[in-house]
Amino acid sequence: MQIQNPRILLVEDDLIQAKLIKRVLDKSNLQYFFTHVSSGEECLDLIKNENEFDIVLLDYSLPEMDGLSVLRSLKKIRPDLPVIVITAHGSEDIAVQIMKEGAFDYVIKKDNYVERIPYVIKENLQRLLFEQEKAKLESQLRESEERYRNLFETSLDGIIILDPEARILSANPASSKITGYSRDELSNIDLGDLFHSCGGEKFQEMIKSNTSKRDLEFEIVTKNQEKKFVLASFSHIKNDRGETIGVGLVFKDITERKLAEQRIEELLKETKEKSNELERVNKMLENYITGRRTQV
Repeated sequence: MQIQNPRILLVEDDLIQAKLIKRVLDKSNLQYFFTHVSSGEECLDLIKNENEFDIVLLDYSLPEMDGLSVLRSLKKIRPDLPVIVITAHGSEDIAVQIMKEGAFDYVIKKDNYVERIPYVIKENLQRLLFEQEKAKLESQLRESEERYRNLFETSLDGIIILDPEARILSANPASSKITGYSRDELSNIDLGDLFHSCGGEKFQEMIKSNTSKRDLEFEIVTKNQEKKFVLASFSHIKNDRGETIGVGLVFKDITERKLAEQRIEELLKETKEKSNELERVNKMLENYITGRRTQV
């Protein structure tokens, strides 16, 4: 992955040096567009008005407006624009200052320094692409985390995040509403005691296993000692090596549904009993009528 036909802006007041750099770029295998200006003011005007350059080669020693001042101004206009400073001073202090001001790189004017420039350009354009991709991924990650956080906080279902040992790391507001415990209190509760209907130890074993479970019914006891029915599912959160680093538990309150089902069962049982009783009475009545007819 690379920038095709990069647009290079050279800021160099020495025409001979500018021609040398252009000649070396022409000999390289770099396909590019080239613009040369001889002052910092011209450079800033171009960036402000056109703003189409991919990289700037900036001479440190410029007349009137020095390279460091130009660099500072460039960073205000285009913070992401790669700037390579070319300097005749090999001082470490100057190099540190250049980098602190936001230069991507620097080249010292010594020996055949111009021969290095095509490679420095390629390296820093690759670095630019890498940083842009990194920034994009970080932005996507933040958006994903924000979506997850919104879902976590606003879900009507209880969501609890556990560590591999089934200890509660975090719980959403719905978990507190269903269980009656605050989020801080939930962090100190043994989950096996809360989901006690299947036995605390058995529940712990289910959580610690590597098998995800869906739509399991449990009976829980809330902070106010109220019994509730919940439908729970849990899945294991794994890292790139396939190791479990956590467990996500999602559960919803189905108490009203469960009580309605129980009431329906009771009504069906009651109806069946009444039906059986009616059938018994009908049988008795039938026997009585048959007996009376026989007597007649």
